[in-house]
Amino acid sequence: MGAGFDEPIELGVVTVPSGIVVVTDMGYPGSWSGSAPPSHVPDQITDPDLRASIAAAQDFRLVGRDAEAAAKEVGLQSLTYVYDIPRLGVATIAARYEEAIKRHGFDAKLEPESSRISHRERARRAAAAGGADFIIDGVWSVAVGGLPNSGPLKVLGRRHDYGEGVGPRWSDITIALAEDQTSISRARLGIVGVDWARMIAIDVDALGSWYTSVHSTDLRMSLTGAPMLPPHARA
Repeated sequence: MGAGFDEPIELGVVTVPSGIVVVTDMGYPGSWSGSAPPSHVPDQITDPDLRASIAAAQDFRLVGRDAEAAAKEVGLQSLTYVYDIPRLGVATIAARYEEAIKRHGFDAKLEPESSRISHRERARRAAAAGGADFIIDGVWSVAVGGLPNSGPLKVLGRRHDYGEGVGPRWSDITIALAEDQTSISRARLGIVGVDWARMIAIDVDALGSWYTSVHSTDLRMSLTGAPMLPPHARA
């Protein structure tokens, strides 16, 4: 095991003027809709009918006294929201919720949102719930709110050597909210899907200024306040 493994490495700082940070795959902020309704259809989807179905996707929410229980029973998405259901899949998803509601006698109903829900609003809802995941192009990201917005916050990482066949990998990333923390508690907020082997923690409103350029296999990011890993710390 190399020197420095399992010891904190300071990666840089992040500023969070909005008080809400989003943790997401670095390959997906290009799909971020900001405050506008989502309209992106992934380029890798080439079938015309499927593209049209995704373009006409709907968002839903569960309402009623047992909305949270119904959402957990089905387990499709977090909280009581169901985003990005392609037109061709609406009937199947609606039937799945209806069956669970009837089977358990829940006081709940799946209703369509009046319009598509922007990614910015999805993040706000997740943060308002105390931190949760939501989807962008079907891939999970996490938003958490209530972060200090008065200055930069240190970002620390810890690497671990997982041995043959895996090797060194990041085991955890920490955003330090205060220098004098006397207690630590843990809570599971959600999951982050990683397709591009890189993650970013970024202010929810900075996502609208995202810029990436790809050179060979190196993904470079140019955005003040959202640092890349230093060269010595990259996998």
